[in-house]
Amino acid sequence: MGGFEVLGIVIFLYTLYSSVIGEVYAKDKISGRTILRLEEKVYFWAVISCYFLLSLALIFIF
Repeated sequence: MGGFEVLGIVIFLYTLYSSVIGEVYAKDKISGRTILRLEEKVYFWAVISCYFLLSLALIFIF
């Protein structure tokens, strides 16, 4: 198992954890911020989807 697969698994686990607790950290302009599911539902699921696709790409493509 290479480094990209391990990174993909870590990101996948973070994605699962974030979707369960309802908050995710994402880049916003210069720095980053925490997005809460209760406050910004569409943006939250968009970030979760991006992290999920990134994890799949790291596990299966690289």
